[in-house]
Amino acid sequence: MNISTGLGVTASSCYTRFDAGPNVLYLMNDAGTAWLGPLGIGMTAILQNSQCVLNAASSSVTSSGNNVTVSLSLRFKTPAFTGAKNLYVYGNSAAAYTGWLLAGTWTVN
Repeated sequence: MNISTGLGVTASSCYTRFDAGPNVLYLMNDAGTAWLGPLGIGMTAILQNSQCVLNAASSSVTSSGNNVTVSLSLRFKTPAFTGAKNLYVYGNSAAAYTGWLLAGTWTVN
């Protein structure tokens, strides 16, 4: 999931990754060049960059059949991350991938 001003923007974004195999979370660094983490879901720890804080302890994952729901506990840092943002999501498995999809927009105050 990437929360940013536009598709393909990884620097200065709140760009997260969930890896279902080991059940871990990552957060992209400020420069958009390396992943911070991993942290296991439910660990009492956080990952943060200048835009957001990802709390592993209050994040969760549930699955039912072929569906996986990832709920991330994010806090945006202001004033660094204020303004109009887009939410992009991407899913993949060994058999298929979604490509990047625009899932929503909002303004961080």
